[in-house]
Amino acid sequence: MLRYASWALLLLLVLGFVLALLPSPSVQAAQGVKLMEVSMKLYPQQDPDAVWEFHSKDIQYDPIEGKSVLNGTQTGKRMVKGELDMTVTAPGIEIDRTDNLHMKEAVLNIPKQCTTLKIQKDVTIDQASGFSGKQVQYRAANMDMTADAITAPFDLGADTQMTRPRFVSDLDAPETCVGGAIVEKPEDEE
Repeated sequence: MLRYASWALLLLLVLGFVLALLPSPSVQAAQGVKLMEVSMKLYPQQDPDAVWEFHSKDIQYDPIEGKSVLNGTQTGKRMVKGELDMTVTAPGIEIDRTDNLHMKEAVLNIPKQCTTLKIQKDVTIDQASGFSGKQVQYRAANMDMTADAITAPFDLGADTQMTRPRFVSDLDAPETCVGGAIVEKPEDEE
């Protein structure tokens, strides 16, 4: 009986060794979700009064990293209590797991301030505090400015910080802010 048991044990060991050498089937990691021609609303947890609206030809969601990528040129709107607060145009937007937006470059338009910012590098929109980026061109009705970097709240308030700003201000500028857009002043105002 002991002899049969030792042969059975040897057979099980050989079978285990052979099975260990067989190739295992490859398992692919989850690829996430890809959506085409989608309108999307983002309700940031850090800023409950704001709603971001996007329309994209291609949105990819990666559940492992918790991020969404909107591919191609994107234009998004930030609405606060139903009013347009900001628009962003960028060649692709990444939304991380905390709802912050990341872009290689972007154009931000803030209608209430009649301001357009072209940020050419490392743009981040932090839902809790505002936006930041490098290589900035700032344009308002009576001012053009460039800076190496900017960190600002959404309203461009007193907490706005610019690194090495260079500006030209023209109090007699031929332009004015009307309804959130920079327009030529009427001749009777000049």
